[in-house]
Amino acid sequence: MNIDRKKLFLWLVMLLVMPAAAEIYRWQDAAGKTHYSDRPHAGARPVQVDPGTTYYRVNTVYDGDTIRLQNGLKIRLLGINTPEVEGRNKTAETGGEQAKQWLQRVLSGRKIRLEYDDDKKDKYGRSLAHVFTDAGQHVNLQLVREGLAIANIHPPNLRR
Repeated sequence: MNIDRKKLFLWLVMLLVMPAAAEIYRWQDAAGKTHYSDRPHAGARPVQVDPGTTYYRVNTVYDGDTIRLQNGLKIRLLGINTPEVEGRNKTAETGGEQAKQWLQRVLSGRKIRLEYDDDKKDKYGRSLAHVFTDAGQHVNLQLVREGLAIANIHPPNLRR
């Protein structure tokens, strides 16, 4: 089968940069050549495009439930609350430093992925997310299991 690598590359690039809601169709002509289009064609079938998973690196751990990613996004771990660490306008609470140190240890050098719920931001503009390590560990849940955080549920964020 003769494949035009340049055309294949361009189609793959188009598949990767097209909006997730766009439909892609695939069909074969009488000669058996495969074609792709963003418009339906006789005998064409929709192609399912898996956007994959995005992983991030952590730049800063502020406390046991707040981190900043290398891309600058500030994340508040969803569904939990840890004791406060000492800061500008707050005094340290018992267990706050331990939760922060545990989170630093778990996330150090690891890639993480984020899982959002219905509300994406809190009143401070931080993104609300469940954090998972590249090994699949649910960090929010593990903080509770370790006794370093309490569950703190705020509807409509009820997925986990």
